[in-house]
Amino acid sequence: LKCGSGWTGAMGDFDAFCYKVVFDKSNWDDARANCQSAGGDLFSVTNAYEQRFLENFTNIESWLGYRDQKAAGTWRWSDGSKYMTSSYTNWDERSPNNGGVTCAIVTKKGRWHDEQCQAKYSYICKKPSESGQGNQGV
Repeated sequence: LKCGSGWTGAMGDFDAFCYKVVFDKSNWDDARANCQSAGGDLFSVTNAYEQRFLENFTNIESWLGYRDQKAAGTWRWSDGSKYMTSSYTNWDERSPNNGGVTCAIVTKKGRWHDEQCQAKYSYICKKPSESGQGNQGV
């Protein structure tokens, strides 16, 4: 896979993507903007394969590209991928609590947890590989 300096590649069930961990902590909007400026978006997890990859990739709490934009209980992936409304989830037992918290992190244990969007976390960017058939434009 062609990913570029600082990125790690992986083949999924259908697509090839590149991933990059950013340890500098940012709020959700800034983290997403930084990923977009690098040609990607925040990490989206659309199947068990990507979830396993995420768990093996890092053991930090980090933002996911998952958001309930209108606080209406409708969570969507920010990358606008064909999996935007994927039914795959890995919420921890108390999340989402739908209490107006509209962004999501992945915990050190690999479970998803809803979080205030202004909180600051590390994050993982995801983009299609230069040689793959990613499900979003570059």
